[in-house]
Amino acid sequence: MSSFVVALAVPIVLALLGALARPGARRNGDAYVVEYGFGFRAMTWVFMALAVAIALGALFVPRDWGYVLAIAGMFALIGAPLWLHGQLTRFEYGARGVTSSSPWRKTRFMAWEDIANVTYSRGEQSYVLVARDETKFKPHDLMSGVPDLMTELERRNIQGAALARA
Repeated sequence: MSSFVVALAVPIVLALLGALARPGARRNGDAYVVEYGFGFRAMTWVFMALAVAIALGALFVPRDWGYVLAIAGMFALIGAPLWLHGQLTRFEYGARGVTSSSPWRKTRFMAWEDIANVTYSRGEQSYVLVARDETKFKPHDLMSGVPDLMTELERRNIQGAALARA
């Protein structure tokens, strides 16, 4: 029964997260910011809150506190990296090009003239911006502002931008 609920819930949650992603990028001075929207960020907070709530629940179950803490640890193992990714991953684009910020690697920059190709990866559900030096930026479908970024890539006649969107 639980596998049926999970199989039913996952596509519904993903559809809701996709629906909550705004098409427009947030403006930050002269740049536009592509980042995860409210729905995805809220989901990361829920995972972390569940981990903390379950860990606190161990105080009220003295006999089985080890098992309860193990369950809290599983939520934390999923929630902590997801929270970091959801809160700290972003792409900013402006007059010079695109900057990628992530908790997993240093901030990188890709000038508009250095972008060689744009494709879409169905498996990763993200657009792939490839530079001439093989650097790749992968803005995900669930990020708010991706349609605006793709429009800017098309406007600048970047190879593959129109096809990636189709």
